[in-house]
Amino acid sequence: MSNLPKGWLDTKLINICRLNMGQSPPSSSYRDTQIGMPFFQGKAEFGQDYPTARKYCIDPKKIADKGDILISVRAPVGPTNIAPFECCIGRGLAAIKPYKGVQINFIRYYLRLQEREIASLGTGSTFSSISKTQLEKVRVPVPPEAEQVRIVKKLDTIFEQLNETKARLNRVPDLLKKFRQSVLDAACTGKLTADWREQRELNMKSSWSKVKISDISPKVTVGFVGKMSDQYIESGVPFFRGQNVRPNKFNHKNTLFISEKFHKKIIKSALYPGDVLVVRSGSVGSACVMPDDYVEANCSDLVIIKKGNFESEYLAYYINSISQSTISEGQVGVALQHFNTKSVAALEINLPSLDEQKEIVKRVELFFLLVDGIAKKIIKVANTIEKAESAILKFAFEGFLVNQDPNDEPASVLLEKIKAEREVVKTKKKTKKRAIKKKTSKKKNALSATNPSKKSSPAT
Repeated sequence: MSNLPKGWLDTKLINICRLNMGQSPPSSSYRDTQIGMPFFQGKAEFGQDYPTARKYCIDPKKIADKGDILISVRAPVGPTNIAPFECCIGRGLAAIKPYKGVQINFIRYYLRLQEREIASLGTGSTFSSISKTQLEKVRVPVPPEAEQVRIVKKLDTIFEQLNETKARLNRVPDLLKKFRQSVLDAACTGKLTADWREQRELNMKSSWSKVKISDISPKVTVGFVGKMSDQYIESGVPFFRGQNVRPNKFNHKNTLFISEKFHKKIIKSALYPGDVLVVRSGSVGSACVMPDDYVEANCSDLVIIKKGNFESEYLAYYINSISQSTISEGQVGVALQHFNTKSVAALEINLPSLDEQKEIVKRVELFFLLVDGIAKKIIKVANTIEKAESAILKFAFEGFLVNQDPNDEPASVLLEKIKAEREVVKTKKKTKKRAIKKKTSKKKNALSATNPSKKSSPAT
């Protein structure tokens, strides 16, 4: 790195942090209950800041201390969390422990900025992973210790506000979903057009009726059910499946095609503009209208309500209203049983006059356009925040986020202290190793003296 502020240094991660690569313990030592040490295997257990323990281990091989940075080193490479307590780490993680004088959140914020670059170092044909050697060589800009503290404090404040904003944004989609449902409920119970009837001096009791779908549709049938994998071709008659049907919206993506010959063979499941399509499996009960974009099509495993003397969009709204209410209450099993041909045909609905159906469709569409607009703005804001986070981190690690203080002890002094600390640790390890070797030698000599006729066994 170049053009670093005065007092900063560029160095390798290994020069300022200890690295502890994870190792998976024997599978026989895993526990699903809280017996043994909390065991983290990889990114799947990560939260916003801390991982959630789902497994425990009675024979840990590698242990991370509370407060260590946990970094995912395989599938995917780069994401980080903080160890909330002493824990066992599998080979999908590594623990990073900064030396004294290096702020742990300074390192974590930097790794967050460099996540994509670190991920690009990953290798492997089956899944990406990064080695200890590669991780050790990651370059880090190191400011004076006092400036690190100021940077971390400032970033903590900024990201606390950004995280709070993101949390609020994350709640919006659910609120919009509930609003959509309330609009459908109001539409299908007459509340949405109460003022429309009042202006025309219409009475709901006389202008609305209770009918079965079989009373208003010439036919309720089901799409083709059978082997299809060898029938798809590059172009031809459009062939739709459950994934093409979304609540109140047709999804053109992943449309398949079949030959005209096969289409005629399964003509009973042919579709035409205005037909209402209902999903039987997967997103059960979702309904939409076959769009005018297609002259004719065919489908697999969908309930087909043929167009009749009713507004198709109104009927789709009604079906979505009741199906989504059922599913949202957790009664998916019940919904699966009910959304078949016979049950849909026998389904009773509230049916207003054709003119009011048209008015309902117009009003629902306006509300849904409003909701779609808000949803797009939320996505745009979320993307802006993500870009802002990267910009703020880049700003911080180029030395522009906080003021430099000429009285701060430069990073070169900090690195010298860390180097001395590492030498002390290295010396202690060597001394301990020599002591173990000397002790083993004494045991060997004592054994030889006791059993002079036997050759001593090699030291283990």
